[in-house]
Amino acid sequence: MLGLNDMAKNIEVKLNIKGLKELRNDAGVKGELQKYGNRIAERANGMIEEGEGYVADGAERGNTRAHVNVHTNSVHAYYNNLKHNTLLKAMR
Repeated sequence: MLGLNDMAKNIEVKLNIKGLKELRNDAGVKGELQKYGNRIAERANGMIEEGEGYVADGAERGNTRAHVNVHTNSVHAYYNNLKHNTLLKAMR
């Protein structure tokens, strides 16, 4: 009888790289990324006194995967992020 380690030696996995790139740039994936970006911006905005200091740009297609950017939209938010790492904390 084969043990678990012996069975794992016989497995071969081949990734379809082109398919993975298409999946990571899919509209559904971009939609989910936009939701995550919006949540991070909302949490960051909740941590500052001034309302809409952080915004999430639209999800964009990248070379290998889609991405979304969350950044400061005001001078107050910029300095708040420098001092308190607000965006980093909002990602937790």
